[in-house]
Amino acid sequence: MLLDKLKHLGTAASYDSCGAGKRLRFRAAGIKYENSSFIHNCNTLSENQFPGHKCLLMKVLQDNTCMHDCKYCANTTCKNKTSLEPTELASAFMHFYYNREVTGLFLSSAVHGEANQSMEKMIESVKLIRQKGFLGYIHAKVLPEASNDLINEMSKYANRLSINIESANKSNFSELTTTKNYKGDLLKKIKVIDKIKKKTEKAKIKLDNENDLKFKSMNFDKNKLSSFTTQIIVGATDETDKDVINRMTKLYDETDLHRTYFSAFKPVSGTKLENRLAENEMREHRLFETDFLLRLYGFSKKDIFGALGENNNLAINQDVKMSMALKNKELFPIDPNTASEKELLLIPGFGPKRVETIIKERENKQINNFLDLEKIGIKIRKANNFIKLEGKQTNLLSF
Repeated sequence: MLLDKLKHLGTAASYDSCGAGKRLRFRAAGIKYENSSFIHNCNTLSENQFPGHKCLLMKVLQDNTCMHDCKYCANTTCKNKTSLEPTELASAFMHFYYNREVTGLFLSSAVHGEANQSMEKMIESVKLIRQKGFLGYIHAKVLPEASNDLINEMSKYANRLSINIESANKSNFSELTTTKNYKGDLLKKIKVIDKIKKKTEKAKIKLDNENDLKFKSMNFDKNKLSSFTTQIIVGATDETDKDVINRMTKLYDETDLHRTYFSAFKPVSGTKLENRLAENEMREHRLFETDFLLRLYGFSKKDIFGALGENNNLAINQDVKMSMALKNKELFPIDPNTASEKELLLIPGFGPKRVETIIKERENKQINNFLDLEKIGIKIRKANNFIKLEGKQTNLLSF
């Protein structure tokens, strides 16, 4: 039955991450976090507090029969081999979409036979969904060894593409598989996707500058590629957080990579790594924090490296920004009334939006106490040891 296929291929797709460590944040907030086998809740923590806001992805593999020998992957040992024909996948998706059970699609696949054949089936699936009138979000995986032409074809239908580099470097990657080439199959494909994305952006800018609205309405396709991402498994090998950060920042420096996802290794029965210990989920969470600090807060790799321990890993028991602050005590305390934006962002509990609000608020009135900061939304529990108000440190640094 089709539903059985969807459940099985949805479970197989669960190893692809599309949320920044939500399990831990939801659990801490007392919110139940669970997905069906093929419908994934991709709301953020704050969005889940608003019943009218939905981000529900149908998240499945096209096929779970794989030619690769990845030591961590369930597809290498799965006995229940199955696949979805493009017509089946498209019909099922539109059924759940019309019934308001999903709002978008996340599609990946194992490589059954040749990469190009598997990629062609994925393309046919998303093409059919577009032809059926769906204008929403589609995230499609790029398969290693897929041709550049097929990647370009997929970009015509998917809003986001991604390719999992899985490991921070070639040497660690070689411990995971013998059938993939880290540089040729993965890093070079990221460069290919980057070129396609930049070309698409140029076309959009050109259309935005056109005065002929009829021309724009006929030619502008809002479903075309707008971003691409990657994923790294942490804990499947002995890579350090420093290794991961080096790879992540190199990709950000060299391409328009939108973001990096992380997946804490979990052993799968029957695989070659079934006896390896599962990675602590908090390590995954700390790396997501690092990614946010690099992309959204404007911190540098050097800033983050200052928070690393002697083993070149981040602390598990405290957030990355707190680790950075404790390693740079000489920078504190900081006065919210006079500090620059960059200085304010150094304070634990101060994020970009709150800092922007502080800068606007202090133009009209001085920030005098904790209550003023709490009204803005500052987490005083984190910040109180690092700030001073009215020329006085609000609390002794308890280092």
